[in-house]
Amino acid sequence: MPESVISSDQLARLCAVALDLLERTILVSDHKTVLYANPATARLLRANSASELIGLPAEQLSHPDSRSAAHLRRTIAEELGQGLSELPTKIVARDGTIYSGITDMCPISFQEQVAFVYTGRIPSDRKSPNGHSRAAADRANRKSMFEAIVEVVPDIIMIHDKELILFANAACRGFLAAQSPADIEGRPVDIVVHADSFAAGRERRQLLLEGGSPIKGIPLKIVSLDNQTKHVTVDAYPLAVDGRFQAAAIIAPAGAV
Repeated sequence: MPESVISSDQLARLCAVALDLLERTILVSDHKTVLYANPATARLLRANSASELIGLPAEQLSHPDSRSAAHLRRTIAEELGQGLSELPTKIVARDGTIYSGITDMCPISFQEQVAFVYTGRIPSDRKSPNGHSRAAADRANRKSMFEAIVEVVPDIIMIHDKELILFANAACRGFLAAQSPADIEGRPVDIVVHADSFAAGRERRQLLLEGGSPIKGIPLKIVSLDNQTKHVTVDAYPLAVDGRFQAAAIIAPAGAV
């Protein structure tokens, strides 16, 4: 993506805002400490806020029965450099409630640090049929933790302003038949909008970026880069940084397209 389209700092902040919108639980830790949790995770773990979880020892959230397995999985994922899916897990909420469920885990790299993204379905997250999407090779080492997280979650996520696509994660690129980030990022949003929807799409982007409310359950008719017409139902959210709406996130849960 051309450097002039958006700065790396702006993109990182937009990705961070987008992550907070996901209904899927997301928690990131290194081998010892929780680095990030989204609001869905905070609700599941009975925390007052997501920030309450950041900095906690990761072991505090694992049931004693699962701690050895969790350590081994992190080691294996780091050695393989790829995610592990359908992992049975047992966690302990802040109030002592114990949950058993299934999680997917994927290693990420940012600022020369390795961490692990856990996307859970404990007990009722939407199920992803394919686990994590594979990140692009040129995103193997992201400067921003938030970019790295958005890149590997299985939900389809696109971030755009009024005219241009600013970011498309691996799940989005796969759905739109983009071979690399450069195929789609920095290009006009309308390249993936069906001609029948040009006017409606522009109106909706205008409403979102003027500070409107989220628009959910939008039926869209799009065209992938290999000229396939596709129908998808998405949620669209205005993204505000420093109190100003700068972009919008289009999010389609995995399995909903």
